[in-house]
Amino acid sequence: MKKHKFYLYPHIYFSKVDDGKLLLYSTISNLFIENNSPVCCELIDEIYKPENLGVIDLTDKFLNNRIVTDFINQIVEQNFGKLIDFKPNMPKLINLLPILNLQDDIDRLKQDQERDIGENALNYLNELNIYLNNQCNLDCSYCDCYYKQTKSCYKDIKNAYFQPDKIKEILDSLTYSSLKKINFLGGNLFLYPFLNELIELLKEYNFDFHYWIHIENLSNNNPDFDQNKDIVVNFPVNIELVKQYIGTHKDDKKSTYHFLIENDSQYNEVESIVKATGIDNYQITPVYTGNNLSFFEENIYLEKEDIFATLIPHRIIFCNQKLNSNHFGKLSILSDGDAKANMNTPAIGNIYNNSILELIATELNKNTAWRVIRDKKPCNQCLYQYLCPSPSSYETVIDKPNLCHVKA
Repeated sequence: MKKHKFYLYPHIYFSKVDDGKLLLYSTISNLFIENNSPVCCELIDEIYKPENLGVIDLTDKFLNNRIVTDFINQIVEQNFGKLIDFKPNMPKLINLLPILNLQDDIDRLKQDQERDIGENALNYLNELNIYLNNQCNLDCSYCDCYYKQTKSCYKDIKNAYFQPDKIKEILDSLTYSSLKKINFLGGNLFLYPFLNELIELLKEYNFDFHYWIHIENLSNNNPDFDQNKDIVVNFPVNIELVKQYIGTHKDDKKSTYHFLIENDSQYNEVESIVKATGIDNYQITPVYTGNNLSFFEENIYLEKEDIFATLIPHRIIFCNQKLNSNHFGKLSILSDGDAKANMNTPAIGNIYNNSILELIATELNKNTAWRVIRDKKPCNQCLYQYLCPSPSSYETVIDKPNLCHVKA
């Protein structure tokens, strides 16, 4: 007697929520199927049971249900799976479905008494931010907002600056790590008392160094960094002076301009600057001030079509289930030595008391930012939970766990 075998192709991602709704997403075609029938969800659950090896027999329970057969036909038509007639003399079918299985998963390492959570920890570090000082004479309206959302300068009433011998110690300890990018920020870097000494020191290393400088702190008398410059431009700003500076340094291929905008009007101003100067080495970053929520709701919050606007590979989905792609591997050290995995979270130690390796191990254990994922309400009740980007600093400063119009 013929048996009907049914399976999903390995490139299909399956998600469900408690009320019986399910999502099948093709990580190859970017197509998706949604269904709100509990019996259809039960059908897909059967496929994922380990004992079924990714292939199930279609019983009368499923074959005699029109909702299920229509669902299966839709799956086959969109090349999400296959339905075959299986005869007794045919070999057993095995369908290897992708599963998330990380050998260096932190939770697994915690349970393994023979392995140290800190082993290979330096390989996790991919970006280091060092705040050299916290002095600046500018009076930007939302100075205390910018650095909590993106890389930017900041200032503090406490006069603290990074000791150059400690910088050398840090760089030496990272010489054989996988780290490439190191950012130097302030304050106004030109008020850092050891700037010239630092410039000479960095010539001994092969890291990708970046200096972050506010455009109003730049002048013709600045030291020659001979390194990448990331120039911060916030509003309000003298548009003509900005155009003049960019025009004068148009051939500087080592400079990138970061425009921090708060509304549509400022976006239009940036467009005007770009058009007038012809630059392409720039980025536009929205910043939340506490008074521009509508701007974020209209331009930053996700709609369903935004989620599926581009193909989402399986590796990205798996990544979103285990770590935060916005924060993982990034470490910030403030001018007083305090280290943070995110500028909105508590310090995980101090570089004058802890090594980089110890700081990373602490973050892996405490998880202040690196492994913060969408596993809490309302995201954990959403079909698109791990198709969405990881939580960012925006969620923290706006005090809302999900910046979207999909799930309230």
